[in-house]
Amino acid sequence: MTLICDRQYCPTAASSVKNFRACLLNHIKTFPEFKTSHKPLTAPSGIDPDIKRMYESGSTVNVGPMASVAGMVAEIALNTVLNEGASEVVADNGGDIALFVKTATAIGIYAGESFVNNMAFQIESTPRPLGICTSSGTVGHSFSYGCADAAIIISENIPLADAAATALGNRIQSSADLDTCFQFLDNIPEIQGAMVIFRDRVAMWGILPELVEAEVDKGLITKGLNFHMETMHVKNI
Repeated sequence: MTLICDRQYCPTAASSVKNFRACLLNHIKTFPEFKTSHKPLTAPSGIDPDIKRMYESGSTVNVGPMASVAGMVAEIALNTVLNEGASEVVADNGGDIALFVKTATAIGIYAGESFVNNMAFQIESTPRPLGICTSSGTVGHSFSYGCADAAIIISENIPLADAAATALGNRIQSSADLDTCFQFLDNIPEIQGAMVIFRDRVAMWGILPELVEAEVDKGLITKGLNFHMETMHVKNI
């Protein structure tokens, strides 16, 4: 995950993510289908509230709970940094982004080999933490039933944005699907806006930030990294 904030907050954010990952692994040991299911599951009683939100997010858009894991982790990192006193933070977990900003910030849209490129959402400020989450059937390692170059969801409920991006991407098999792919969002008021990029076409739904031209550097995308806490040094692996 790429975390943009004052450096003093990084160790606490890293610790919170590590703790949640341990909690998640323990949950999977007890409920292994949580990790593998592509369909909604019923949340057991007495579980960690963040894991419960993953169950709820998947159920809302008819996908498995792990479809929301990247957004959940990004939100945990963001909330930890904000609770420590940071005024602004961006947490980018492989294209699932949680942010709280007071100054104008461009969030680049990367859609692989699509003809549509060099675009960004211009975020002027966020009164509350915001999620901008992306699923793709052509970019990255995450599983998708569809073949959208980018399926993007914007919501203040960040794990829901992640799960909904997966659900949206699953619906894209051809350009004809762009006419109907957003229908499942009509009854989910927490979702503000959505966008799909498929080859040379763009479809939009709801309320989206302003689109601006931007040079989207593929090198900025979060990859596998070695992070050494003692030196705050990051090295590609």
